Amino acid sequence: MVEIKFRKKDQLKLMHRLDAKLRELRAKLDTGTLSADEKKAVEKQLHQREEALLPMYHTVAASFADLHDRAGRMMEVGCIQDILKWKTSRSFLYWRLRRLLLENAAKNRIKAVSERLSYGEIGSMLRRWFTEDQGSVNGYLWDDNKAVTNWFLGQEKQEKDTGKSLLATNIATIKKSQIMQNISDMITGNPDVAFDAIMTIGQALTTSQRTEAAQVLTSIGSIPT
Repeated sequence: MVEIKFRKKDQLKLMHRLDAKLRELRAKLDTGTLSADEKKAVEKQLHQREEALLPMYHTVAASFADLHDRAGRMMEVGCIQDILKWKTSRSFLYWRLRRLLLENAAKNRIKAVSERLSYGEIGSMLRRWFTEDQGSVNGYLWDDNKAVTNWFLGQEKQEKDTGKSLLATNIATIKKSQIMQNISDMITGNPDVAFDAIMTIGQALTTSQRTEAAQVLTSIGSIPT
């Protein structure tokens, strides 16, 4: 990593800029007045000085690279959310993966019934449902992968055993709202088909539903505009 972040040629450039001895030797070479033997001797001294300084500059280079790539620095700039401990990393990754698989499956179920919702909005909704179900005092558990995994598994089991769950009920509510919004958008965009749409919907209703719908329409008509 050091060779990528702070190459040897860059370390040598820095040496020649900062080290007084190297600057002195370079100045002698640049005069052009040295004999061949003197030039060779100065070049040897310069090379020896570079070799003597390289270990120190390599240490500096390693620290420079660490400033970019250490876990602490990556967490500080927001590249990662947490720093794993080696002893618990296997357990953490196991629960993290299970949680993400279940969470993404739930997100895709919601996205399938309402494409207008972004995945960010869906994530916020899931967190709110979790907090409502677990209680506000336990809302912090949303950041606990094992707790969230068990919650999703519990929702799946409840839905399988009873046909109902908080998750399933909320998704059904979103689906209903999306259908109502689609109908509203269609009628708003095509007002000339509103009456035909009502008639078509009316044919699909039961007798009791038609009676209730007629009462609602009548009450709407009696409201002063």
